[in-house]
Amino acid sequence: MEKNKTGRYFKYAIGEIMLVVIGILIALQINTWNDFRKERVVESNILKEILVNLDSDLKSLDLKINECNKFIKHSSEVLEHLQNKTPLTDSLRYYYSALVGHGNYEPTTIAYENLKNKGVGIIKNDSTRQAISELYSTMYYTLVEDRRTVVRRFQEIQVEMVQNKIRLIIPYIEAEPINFITLSRDIPFQNMLVKNIWTLQWVIDRYEKGKVEIKKVQRKIKEDLEK
Repeated sequence: MEKNKTGRYFKYAIGEIMLVVIGILIALQINTWNDFRKERVVESNILKEILVNLDSDLKSLDLKINECNKFIKHSSEVLEHLQNKTPLTDSLRYYYSALVGHGNYEPTTIAYENLKNKGVGIIKNDSTRQAISELYSTMYYTLVEDRRTVVRRFQEIQVEMVQNKIRLIIPYIEAEPINFITLSRDIPFQNMLVKNIWTLQWVIDRYEKGKVEIKKVQRKIKEDLEK
């Protein structure tokens, strides 16, 4: 009789222990699932922030491309004026007043910095995580540093040449050659205008390629968010 009682108690104790273990495992599983869900919420919010930043970058690049095209037009019109010796018009005075310039570009990196602080591993899709990291590396080094190095060096030469040969009446509104005849025969100055056009076209090409890469990453992010 005592033996039967002991056996029943033992089985009961084992059952209680198993229930406790199962309860602990369920609690751990729930905690794990909650942690996973919280991480996915953070991931989703960061991806949405990156999308917003990339939209801002696309708009900024469009503005900078327009600025570059504006300065290309100015150099082209002035070059044609000097080579063909056409009359000096109000439009040309405006072009002379804004010969030097280019579209500075700085990517919006707030969301990406936030991602780095959280840890890039929070983005579970390997290809999306890699694409984002590569994009921001490209935007900074290719669209910013390379362009800045090339353009800054050339712009210093531009400023010096323009200051010595152009009379500024109203900045970015009106200017004219100090001596038109001399300037129309100034081959280095005209070569500078040609190089300015080429440089700005090179910058535009970089910006256009940057837009293509941004849109690729945006598509990947949107696919992840939809999933």
